[in-house]
Amino acid sequence: MNWYGVPKRIGPDHAFGDLIAASGITDDMLDSLMALKDLDDVPGLPPLSTIDDMGYEKNIPGFLTRDSRIVERKKPGKAKARKSFQWVKR
Repeated sequence: MNWYGVPKRIGPDHAFGDLIAASGITDDMLDSLMALKDLDDVPGLPPLSTIDDMGYEKNIPGFLTRDSRIVERKKPGKAKARKSFQWVKR
């Protein structure tokens, strides 16, 4: 048992099982997905190799760039970089 009272799950796929249980995917859905994965030439379904390549196209240089904005420095006589102190008449 863990310190919060949940029994420990022992096995190589316990983390994957937790993820599937939390997502609401049933065993029947998993069986269907595994069967579809092995099929070829299903009408309306692109080949698995094409689907895998789609993720790599976004990693081409230029798609992932660093945000170049930097924090502006605080100026003397100001509360922050551009924010002034509250105005008082006297």
